[in-house]
Amino acid sequence: MSCNLGKKDRLIRFSFGACFLIIGVLLQSWWGSLAIEPLLTVVFSFSPVYAMFGIDTFDT
Repeated sequence: MSCNLGKKDRLIRFSFGACFLIIGVLLQSWWGSLAIEPLLTVVFSFSPVYAMFGIDTFDT
């Protein structure tokens, strides 16, 4: 599993994940569960969907 997410992708995914998490906590609803995928991809710098389609935005 190699890194395939660049800095911009990680920042955007972190922003969406944080928003979903905050909305879920404030509304006490299932919306917080939508934060799992973007935040995990940020932590591991790997997107399985990007890997499936051969997309690589990682800047070396």
